[in-house]
Amino acid sequence: MYEHTESLVNSILTWWKDAEFFTTGDRGEWNVFDEPPEFVTKALEFRKASTMKCHKCGSINLAIVKSGPHNKLVCVDCLAFQKFLNAGETRTFLALQAKTKEVTS
Repeated sequence: MYEHTESLVNSILTWWKDAEFFTTGDRGEWNVFDEPPEFVTKALEFRKASTMKCHKCGSINLAIVKSGPHNKLVCVDCLAFQKFLNAGETRTFLALQAKTKEVTS
């Protein structure tokens, strides 16, 4: 299932590279997309979450730690703080982590 997800993300991002500057009007004066569509934004979030690695040691073994109302991303190997995650990044990271465990087990 993970291979299909990665393939879908790659297809969406390839399409977006071509479609980002589509224009309309008699002389092509308006962009069709003022902002990226939601599915492109989700694909970009997924790509970013799937390529996260530790800034200090380069490990891909990362975990989320609750810190009050915030979610921190930390490296499990060297315990280095990476970044605070917003709600969308947290959902994407947890979904990706679950799919990765599903594939490896």
